[in-house]
Amino acid sequence: MVSLEEFKRVRVRSFKEVYALVDERMRSITDRSVGARRLVGDEKIRRVLTAKLRVSCETVREELGRVEEAVSLVKSMGEFYAKLFELYTRLDLDALLGKLRRSRRLAGRIEEDYASRLRSARTRREAVASFREGLGRCLSLYKRLNRDVVRVKQGVAELAKMPSVKGDYVVVIAGMPQVGKSTLLSKLTRAKPEIGMFPFTTKTIIVGHWESEYGTVVFVDTPGILDRPVDEMNEIELKAVYAVKYLADAAIYVFDANPNSYYSLEQQLKTYNTVRSLLGDKPVIAVLNKVDVLREDELEELARELGEKVPGELVRVSALKELNLDYLKRVVLERLTAGRRPP
Repeated sequence: MVSLEEFKRVRVRSFKEVYALVDERMRSITDRSVGARRLVGDEKIRRVLTAKLRVSCETVREELGRVEEAVSLVKSMGEFYAKLFELYTRLDLDALLGKLRRSRRLAGRIEEDYASRLRSARTRREAVASFREGLGRCLSLYKRLNRDVVRVKQGVAELAKMPSVKGDYVVVIAGMPQVGKSTLLSKLTRAKPEIGMFPFTTKTIIVGHWESEYGTVVFVDTPGILDRPVDEMNEIELKAVYAVKYLADAAIYVFDANPNSYYSLEQQLKTYNTVRSLLGDKPVIAVLNKVDVLREDELEELARELGEKVPGELVRVSALKELNLDYLKRVVLERLTAGRRPP
């Protein structure tokens, strides 16, 4: 997988920018620059116009190629980033690649066709007409794709802002909004996510790293997921779904122990089951957070109720009070490494 740093070097131009570039390059062409200084009349005009046509069509092909490279780069990053890009831009990447490649080939054919017409033009008027028509057709290839190109440009800029998810293991922290995922990330790692008092504070992906004896564990804080089918989820929730489905080697699912939680235990359990289904056979570590707000008897009753519906161990923590977090890390490593010895 290539680095997200690559996106900072990508340059995608809008039609307006390409038009300005074509104009600049055409202005640099003179009879001297194309060896036509000693030619006269229509022959000189044909030579100069042919050179301007070629540089214009070559520029269009070159810029279409840049867009194609940007889209191909997105696809090479893996399904998580490709899905995020499609979510943000509303583009079908495979369909767009097809359109870009066809347009590049057509630009080449237009260049050769109209260069031939210019060579055989019998009058200056005919040469100028052929040049304008060929130039217009080449530029229109890019103009027709401009809406998609602008979306690609914006999408690349967004991906360039994304944190890098590079490490030996990736653990996604999932759960409903306001259950304490961001606080947990800030205590498990050096990351400093925005901690908010309203649902959906986390609108993107936040990453923190933990250097364990088994290598770098990357914890990924995701937006909250609501209790509803994936096809009814909004853009923010889908970011979390994609992280769970395409990035995670394991997931921590956070339950909120607070009786005044935004969401009921039943809703949290439904979302837990959604996360389990997205992960397939990868491990899910169930975490009961905010245990410090309950009396011992209340905590035991809640743990018993959850234990009947959640397979495996239920790890009790308070992210805010930093209770039992070292134990949670040990559990995470055990599930990730399946008992293997450290390297």
